[in-house]
Amino acid sequence: MAQTYDQFFHDLAVRESVGVFDPNASPDYQALGSNGLNYLGAYQFDEWTMINVGYYKNDGNPGVNTWQAGFFTGKDGINNVQDYLNNPGVQDNAAHHWMNDFVWGFVKRFGLDQYIGQNIAGINITG
Repeated sequence: MAQTYDQFFHDLAVRESVGVFDPNASPDYQALGSNGLNYLGAYQFDEWTMINVGYYKNDGNPGVNTWQAGFFTGKDGINNVQDYLNNPGVQDNAAHHWMNDFVWGFVKRFGLDQYIGQNIAGINITG
C-alpha cells in the first residue's frame, strides 16, 4: 500500500500499465491499451482525460480513442501518440494535473472533503 503521494502515483501507474499490484514493479510508460480501447501510457489515459489535461483536442468522438493526427495540442512538446509514450515526465505531470485539478475538484465540489480526518467503517480518511 502506498505510503506517500509519489508512491501512490507509482503504484497507480504500475497497476494501470502492467496490471499488477506490485510496488517493486516498474510502470510501462510505453503501454498502449492492447484490449482495443487504445488507452495511452503508464496511467492509461483516454481521449477525454487527454482533452481535460490539455494534450488533445476534441476530435468529434472522444469516447473512442482513435488518436487522430492533428488533434494533439503540442503542449509540452507532445504532438502525437509516440511523443507522449516516449515522455515519462509528461505522463507523470499529466497524472498529477488530473488528480490535483479534476479528481480533487470533484471531491471538493461534492463536499467529500468534510470527511478528511474521520474514521469511517475502520478506514481513516486522509486528504
